[in-house]
Amino acid sequence: MWPPPGAGPRRTGAGCRPGDERGGTWPAGDPWGQVPHTSGGLTRKGEGEEMSARVLLVSADKDLIAQVEQVFAEERDQVSVAQDQLEAILFLDREPCDVVLLEVSKPGPEGFAFCGVVRRSWDVAVVLLLQRAAQKDVVLGYQMGADMHLNLPFDPQELRARVQALARRVQGLRARQATAAEPEPGRAMPPALGTASGNQG
Repeated sequence: MWPPPGAGPRRTGAGCRPGDERGGTWPAGDPWGQVPHTSGGLTRKGEGEEMSARVLLVSADKDLIAQVEQVFAEERDQVSVAQDQLEAILFLDREPCDVVLLEVSKPGPEGFAFCGVVRRSWDVAVVLLLQRAAQKDVVLGYQMGADMHLNLPFDPQELRARVQALARRVQGLRARQATAAEPEPGRAMPPALGTASGNQG
């Protein structure tokens, strides 16, 4: 089950549903069915500039956040930060993103479950940031939908290169999908459902 029982983020204040003013846990079974649409603690870098990659880091580790932001400080990439999985879902539900950097402090089925949710719901690439993970955990992460993994502490140049490569792949896939959805030049669109076509005799 994801999220695991008792692991749902606390919700308080204006973001709660009526009657939830005292806070509550995120309902299990439907990760985004009733989540409040608030900005949470999301932060951004490079907004308003031309971007080559749009990155979402899911982590509450201030040192890791600072390191990742430093890696992309001189690039045109946009880096956003979600403190937890709830904020990540809220962000992905309304903002474009190419690559999700997911810090997994506890590798295993529960730790990697969010990776599967992301891959099933959005066209983004997922990079796992792992610390002292066993080989079986790395394999499980890929089975759950990860595109890549990096061990912590990471090499800044490797992180930048991997993220930019994944972003190009994701953006290219989206461009091909958009092109495939467009009608061919000069080709008539099919009649709308419920409308008549041709002569009526």
